[in-house]
Amino acid sequence: MIFLRRRSIIILVLIYLFSNCTTCYSSSCINGCDLALASLFIWPESDLPKISQLFDNMPSSDILDWNTEITSTFVLAESRVNVPFRCDCLNNGEFLGHIFRYNVSANDTYDLIATRLYSSLTNKELLMRDNSYPDNNIPDHVTLNVTVNCSCGNKDVSKDYGLFITYPMRPVENLSYIALVTNTSSKLIEMYNPMVNFSAGSGLLYIPGKGSSGKKIAALAVAALAGVSLLVGIIYVGIYRKKEQKVAATIPASSGQSHPPSPGLSGIHVDKSVEFSYEELAKSTDNFSISNKIGEGGFGTVYYAELRGKKAAIKRMNREGRTEFLAELKILTRVQHLNLVSLIGYCVERSLFLVYEFIENGNLSQHLRGKDVLTWSTRVQIAMDSARGLEYIHEHTVPFYIHRDIKSANILINKNFHAKIGDFGLSKLVESGNPTLNTRFMGTFGYMPPEYGHSGVISCKVDVYAFGVVLYELISSKDAVVKEDGVDEARSLVALFDEAYSHSNQIEAISRLIDPKLRDDYPLDSVYKMAQLAKACTEKNPEMRPTMKSVVVALMALSSSTLLTTLNVIVNCSCGNEHVSKDYSLFLTYPMFPGENLSFGDKNKFKIDPNVQSRRQFQCWHWPALHSNQSDLSDGALAGFLGIAVDKSAEYSYKELSESTNGFSISNKIGEGGFGTVYYAELRGKATAIKQMNRQAKAEFLAELKILARVHHLNLVCLIGYCVDRYLFLVYEFIDNGNLSQHLRGRDTLPWSTRVQIALDSARGLEYIHEHTVPVYIHRDIKSANILIDKNFHAKVGDFGLTKLVENGNSTIPTRFMGTFGYMPPEYGHSGIISSKIDVYAFGVVLYELISSKEAVVKEDGIDEARSLVALFGEAHNHPNPIEGISRLIDPKLEDNYPFDSVQKLANACTEKDHEMRPTMRSIVVALMALSSSIED
Repeated sequence: MIFLRRRSIIILVLIYLFSNCTTCYSSSCINGCDLALASLFIWPESDLPKISQLFDNMPSSDILDWNTEITSTFVLAESRVNVPFRCDCLNNGEFLGHIFRYNVSANDTYDLIATRLYSSLTNKELLMRDNSYPDNNIPDHVTLNVTVNCSCGNKDVSKDYGLFITYPMRPVENLSYIALVTNTSSKLIEMYNPMVNFSAGSGLLYIPGKGSSGKKIAALAVAALAGVSLLVGIIYVGIYRKKEQKVAATIPASSGQSHPPSPGLSGIHVDKSVEFSYEELAKSTDNFSISNKIGEGGFGTVYYAELRGKKAAIKRMNREGRTEFLAELKILTRVQHLNLVSLIGYCVERSLFLVYEFIENGNLSQHLRGKDVLTWSTRVQIAMDSARGLEYIHEHTVPFYIHRDIKSANILINKNFHAKIGDFGLSKLVESGNPTLNTRFMGTFGYMPPEYGHSGVISCKVDVYAFGVVLYELISSKDAVVKEDGVDEARSLVALFDEAYSHSNQIEAISRLIDPKLRDDYPLDSVYKMAQLAKACTEKNPEMRPTMKSVVVALMALSSSTLLTTLNVIVNCSCGNEHVSKDYSLFLTYPMFPGENLSFGDKNKFKIDPNVQSRRQFQCWHWPALHSNQSDLSDGALAGFLGIAVDKSAEYSYKELSESTNGFSISNKIGEGGFGTVYYAELRGKATAIKQMNRQAKAEFLAELKILARVHHLNLVCLIGYCVDRYLFLVYEFIDNGNLSQHLRGRDTLPWSTRVQIALDSARGLEYIHEHTVPVYIHRDIKSANILIDKNFHAKVGDFGLTKLVENGNSTIPTRFMGTFGYMPPEYGHSGIISSKIDVYAFGVVLYELISSKEAVVKEDGIDEARSLVALFGEAHNHPNPIEGISRLIDPKLEDNYPFDSVQKLANACTEKDHEMRPTMRSIVVALMALSSSIED
């Protein structure tokens, strides 16, 4: 009896499944339906007019009706766009679909049209069936039939659904991911797609998009999740990495087939975005206990945890925070900056979780309203840090981002009182230069500018306004919305400062708003300048507000003046005396700064007051110069060390360095250059590289210490510390994978995609020192040997010993010829002129090296004279067949697996003889980002 029951149940299940299959994937149809949607994946360089052409010149307004987040012809690459069309019963009732007409362009193939242009909404077999032209030999300008399948559902199975979306799966997508981004249950998707193998990462799905009553089911206004397909490579890269490699291996390079995003190509790295299990998060937070809770916001609760040896902050998102989860995950895996909170990982089990680095010192709002006093110099530093983070997302990412929720509570403070911007849940990415319209009112009262409330217009100036409010908070320690005693109505902090500006005595009125906890321990001029900057940021007219780049420059100037005002002592002087200084008749008064001690300088060129302790800071040295001018002051360390930050450059003892290198043994030696020898060491728990400088390299030591203590960038080698005991030492982070020169001339092959990534990383580091520091720096020794490669094959620019700082926009003339042959441009050898275009030229040579793996100066067989790599490529460009000429120079190890044309054109532009014709490093970064994006595809 039990057997018969089981058999009956099985038969009923089979009948149900068969019913589902035949109704959804029937081989016949009677009628079509008026509306279906196609989910089109967007490739780079596409836009709304091009999409319209693909679909029978469909009016753009028809597409915009189904994509409310698109407000212009610009469509973000790697997003999806819904295209409406009629679903017809085709081939005498054989299947449901619609036939579009496509005009062929040069070099089109069926594979390219199917996979690239129509993003797998059709396939090669359908195109060959519906058109008579042979594959790979389709005449130009003919019209092809392009069939896109669709579904109208069935009254028995889908009576609740009146609209279906045709959704081609991407190689790294699976059922869980599609359910997440479409806000549709997995069971519902499976019900309508019973024949699809979701683990294969391919296939055409039919997803219910809208009920017959008009109620939206699937959240497929996919432009709202712009770029979300890129996140697939993050969320499922750990699961599908092996599968991706197999897929990539089976697709010919020339096929035009889309490759799944890989960690190296998409700019998303598994080591940055680790997937955690729910069990691991629950265990580390004591099952999300109240004792581990450290914060709560609009979209979730934050818990403290220790995960895999790291302190972490885990944000558990509310159910309605799905869009914000995707926004944060997308942005924080694409961008990395010293002043942005770092994402460690995520979890999509049971709920949505984001795991961040733990910033142990709370947020700015807590510090401003707490008992302890933030000094004025610390407030200026926090403003500078926050501004740098904002400038980065506004100006140094493509596309750029608007945070939309800048406030003191979202500025986190680390133990050294440096700031990081967090909470990117409301961030929006937009086309460069274009404001967008918002569909819902979001943000924090007191920080939102007038135009946002009036019209919903979003631009970078929304963040600038909010940052101005933060500056007012730093001055006053008041909240953004102030409730004053005896006044019923709350007022904005901006309104209070505006009232102070309208006062007959502005400085007096502003002084009344300054945080009383500062107790006059601040330079009033500095406070007033910050208030003026805040006023500019909070202008009612957004066009009158400065950019964040201008704000950073202003704060750097303010920081510099604040430092000098705070640190300089009353100016004492010395005239010497007959016992101590009988040989000297002129003395310089020298203020000591943090990071300086008695060891710096030439002992033969100064005497020091016996009362000044060598380790005590902010005292005065009296630096003698012979009245006869026999002593060259530029030889000393007078200008070399001002402004070095102690927290970035820790001082080590000679004993410590010697012990860590086994007495500077040969076994620890890992390199040697023009100015010193490099040793491997483990210092204070860190793997480091210690450079012991030659005695004559004092100027280079000062240059590196000054620059690397001032600048910090992901693509610049990081300085850990220094030592001036017995010799001059610099201690760097240890980059564990050698340099670019070694890799290009080694046995293993660097794939083309890795070479492009290395070029982009190096360019970003150079762009930073050229354009985002004040003063700007010129490296002067860019070469493949100075580009270091980490274990993930990302690059960092190193060796700043020849670096020169110059006033922005000005060139200088050096006093000695320095650099590396093959990398120096003509104007340097002819006239000694130094400008940032020297680095651009050298970077162009590096690009040629990446293409060819040849050295910058080439000694060819059978030719006595060595020739520059630039000359070889110049000769190839002048060849009757330039492509053939250049092809001979390409690294044979690449085995034709490269699209070199864009890189060699860029290298050619960088190495122009006329330095004014060379591009800036910013232009180069943009070009390489576009190239990197196209390779990812």
